[in-house]
Formats: sequence, C-alpha cells, structure tokens
Amino acid sequence: MTPAAAYKWAFAPRFPRHTFGWRLQPAVQRVRQAVAEIQKVAKRDPAPAAAGAVLFLEKVSPALEQVDGSSGAIGTAVNHAIETCARIIAEAPVDDETRDRWLERLWEAHQSGRKARLHGRPSNKSQCRNSRRRFRQTSR
Repeated sequence: MTPAAAYKWAFAPRFPRHTFGWRLQPAVQRVRQAVAEIQKVAKRDPAPAAAGAVLFLEKVSPALEQVDGSSGAIGTAVNHAIETCARIIAEAPVDDETRDRWLERLWEAHQSGRKARLHGRPSNKSQCRNSRRRFRQTSR
C-alpha cells in the first residue's frame, strides 16, 4: 500500500478558495473529476483514497462558496460526492487513530465557517463519533 501522504492528488490544486466564482459548469465538472480520481485510486489502494476523500471534503466547500446553486446541479453533484467519499472513508482499512484524525479534520472544516456545501451533517462532534460507532457496529 502507498502511504496516504505520498499520493499526489490532481484535484487538490484545482480547489482553492472561491476558485469558480459564480460559474456552475466548471465547478460541477471539477467535482465529478475529483470523485472519479478518488474512486480510481480506491480500487487499487483504499487507505490513500480515503485520505484523498477527506482532503476533497475539506477543500470543496470553500472552493464552491460563490457558485450559483439555484439550478440544483451543484448541490446534486456535491451530495453525490459526499456519499461516495463517505463510503470510501468508511470502507478504508485504517486504524481508529487515523479515523479520529480524519474526523477532527472534517470537523474543523465544518466548524471553520466553510460549510456552505457541507450542511445537513451532525451538529456536534459527539454526534459524529456516535454515527461512526453505529456504522462500525452495523458493518461488521
């Protein structure tokens, strides 16, 4: 397995804060490309793919803050991306310490005010941990 930190993600530099402005189509296209890249890596190496999914979830909201979401297309693309990334993260063969670090990073991204597209998630850290424990129990 390749160490998670060693993998160079092509999508990462394409998601700086406010990168898309109000333009919808480039944003939807980049989200789909990022998810496709993560899924491709997940087939070979699930742990680095999960780390990439966490990185994507940290970067997506700030990059899309100003995108016009009135058509619902960006919301649909991001919701699909979140579902896919959550599945990849949940299925990754990593230890609990690594999962806790990922949870902390995602929680910080959510709390830092960069949550325009990461809404509808648990409202506090204990709810996140409880959800994760329930998932682990049902997936065994």
